Amino acid sequence: MNNGVRALTVYNDELIAGGDFTTAGEHVSAYWACWGTVPGDYDGDVDLYDFAGFDLCLAGPGGGLGAGCGCLDFDSDNDVDLGDFADFEVVFTGSLP
Repeated sequence: MNNGVRALTVYNDELIAGGDFTTAGEHVSAYWACWGTVPGDYDGDVDLYDFAGFDLCLAGPGGGLGAGCGCLDFDSDNDVDLGDFADFEVVFTGSLP
C-alpha cells in the first residue's frame, strides 16, 4: 500500500483494510482493499485463474454470499450474480500466464 492503514477487520472470511492509500499491491484501491479466500492468483491481471474463484462464488440473484466471496460482490447487493459478472468481464483478459 502506498500510504497508511487506519483500520483492519475480518468480515465473512475476508480481510478488509481501510486507510489513506490509493493502491494496494499494484492495484488501484481508493482507501479500502479486500482480500478473500476464494481461489485466484491475484497477480494484477484478471484471467482464467481468477475466473475459477468467481465461478465458485456465482450464486445468482438473491443467492447470498458464500464464505470469502464478498470481494466479488462488485455491486454490493449481497450476492455474486450476472451483474457482478458484467463488471468482472470488463477487465477479464481470458489468458493464462
